[in-house]
Amino acid sequence: MRGANAEPLVPGLSDPAMQPKFVVHAPNALAPANRFTKFRPYKKLKKKKQNLKVTVGQYNHYTGLVDAQGRPLATPVWGYGKKKSRLSWPGGTIEAHVNTPVHVKWKNGLHKRKRPLPHLLPVDG
Repeated sequence: MRGANAEPLVPGLSDPAMQPKFVVHAPNALAPANRFTKFRPYKKLKKKKQNLKVTVGQYNHYTGLVDAQGRPLATPVWGYGKKKSRLSWPGGTIEAHVNTPVHVKWKNGLHKRKRPLPHLLPVDG
C-alpha cells in the first residue's frame, strides 16, 4: 500500500506551498474593454448584421504565481482579443441583439512562421 506523502519537489518546478493564494483576480470578461461589439444606440444602427474580428493567440499572463525569490512569474496562456496586442484570458464577451446576425471572423495567432506553436502542457509519450 502506498503512503499519502507528496512527491518530492522536482528541480525547476515551483513549490505549491510557497504560492500566495487568491491574490490576483481573473480579468473581467464583461468589462467594457473586453466586449466585442460594434453596436451603437438602437436608433442609430444602420447595418442589418454585425461583423466582428476576434484574434486568438498566446501571451504571458501574470496569474499570481511567484518564483523562488517571490518575484511575479508569467504564465503562457491562450487568449482572445480585438488585436494580438490586446489579448486577454478569459476572452471577452460577444454582445448581440435579437434578430441581428453576428458574423465572427477568427484570426489564428497560434502559429509562428506558419508552424503551430507547441502545446502549453506536457504530453505523455
